Amino acid sequence: MNNKTCSRCHVAKSVAVFPKNCRMADGLHRLCFECSSAQSKEVRRRRKWKVLLHYGNGNLVCVCCGEDKYEFLTLDHILGNGKSHRENVGDVYTWAVRNNFPSGLRVLCMNCNISFGLYGYCPHDGGSRVVFSPPVRKPAIRSIGIEKARTIKCMLKSVSVNGIHRAIGVSRVTIQRIKQGRSWKEA
Repeated sequence: MNNKTCSRCHVAKSVAVFPKNCRMADGLHRLCFECSSAQSKEVRRRRKWKVLLHYGNGNLVCVCCGEDKYEFLTLDHILGNGKSHRENVGDVYTWAVRNNFPSGLRVLCMNCNISFGLYGYCPHDGGSRVVFSPPVRKPAIRSIGIEKARTIKCMLKSVSVNGIHRAIGVSRVTIQRIKQGRSWKEA
């Protein structure tokens, strides 16, 4: 058997373009890769449409800024636990349908959703803004100086690397380099 007819596009194609399916008599899926992909995309698009309509109370609009283009809309976890929830359930749209549209989700555009996730507010909202503070960098080996490097070397004789790391506030990598005998200038 070298050819098989796709049940969606009705074109006879080589068996190499059909995914394997052990449940079928011939061991191949009824759709070719191209049609299978197109069908999956359509199912996902319809599911997203259904979920967004439900959480948008029949309207496909961002609750923050009013964006109404379907391609820009997404679901937002109101409590901000989206990452951990997605890790547990996978596709949120499928999960919402299977669990009868539970509360705790809303429709936002991608811009508003990202702004809420990163900064805790949305510029369209006009609400209170979270003050942004850049992350604090630990001092690099060059910035700790010769005296501190000597102190760390002496401490290594009696304290573990973790103990020094916490006590002095220098990265473990820096301490490991000093322990290996590399001077602070060699880093």
